[in-house]
Amino acid sequence: MGAFLKDYALPLLMLIGFLTIAILMMLNPQVSLNPQDNHPEERVVLKLQDKTLLSYNIETALTPEEHNKGLMGRDTLPPNFGMLFLFSGDEERRFWMRNTRIPLDIVFIKNDGSIHHIHHMAKPYDETFISSNGPVRAVLEVQGGEMKKYGVQIGDAVIHPVFGNMELIPAQ
Repeated sequence: MGAFLKDYALPLLMLIGFLTIAILMMLNPQVSLNPQDNHPEERVVLKLQDKTLLSYNIETALTPEEHNKGLMGRDTLPPNFGMLFLFSGDEERRFWMRNTRIPLDIVFIKNDGSIHHIHHMAKPYDETFISSNGPVRAVLEVQGGEMKKYGVQIGDAVIHPVFGNMELIPAQ
């Protein structure tokens, strides 16, 4: 028995771990093993002034470490995908593109979910600070060019539970 455990314990434990992960992923397909995914994907909806609704899949950045890393090191960002940076209070926010390989639109959001400022097409690797131009509660980073493509403007709404504005999505 001792020889069996000595020879097969580690491979057996690895097999049990692999099977556990496989079963969990089958039961909950939203679980991701991608180390960039610190949180399950969520959604935000942008409601434009003409009532158009745009849906985005997002990752959230909640901690200072996640805020600092953001979308650094990524080679691509799918359309209608982004990262929502959530902060505990309203302050002037400053972002930069250090180690960010792809152009981004950076959307600065007030605590009620309204868009305060948009910085279009932030340049990869640029270490110049990009300011929110006033106090904001959150920041949404998306693929560069999407905000102009969809006609998103200052004053449009970003709908997410953190802003307490879910009633802005029409009932279906």
